Amino acid sequence: MVMFSSRPPFNDDPKPWRCTSCSDRFVREQVSPTSHVTKHQPRTKFDRPQHNPTNLILAEFRSIEAEGVWKDVPRWASAGAWVDMIDEDPSMSRGEDWGLLAGLPHYAEIDHARRVLERLARLP
Repeated sequence: MVMFSSRPPFNDDPKPWRCTSCSDRFVREQVSPTSHVTKHQPRTKFDRPQHNPTNLILAEFRSIEAEGVWKDVPRWASAGAWVDMIDEDPSMSRGEDWGLLAGLPHYAEIDHARRVLERLARLP
């Protein structure tokens, strides 16, 4: 079985916010309309090395969960729903894009995601 990470690589950029007009860098977002207009763009030189590639399915699961879409749903229930979605969609077994992911999941990613989500679904 291929091992994957469930998160995108970490980035330790001390000034991840960049001004869109002058390229100055900031620790926090600048919100003043008369000041700099900033965009979150951490520099890749501050990426931490990651030993395993990111599993796109689990990264998407984490990002949706972080947005609070399922704030009233227990984590085990949302993980179970994702397992059902993987099992019910025949395109997943072929590794086709199923509308939620930016890239195409590999069959090994699908297998890994199913195992991780099944474990989460069993948690109380």
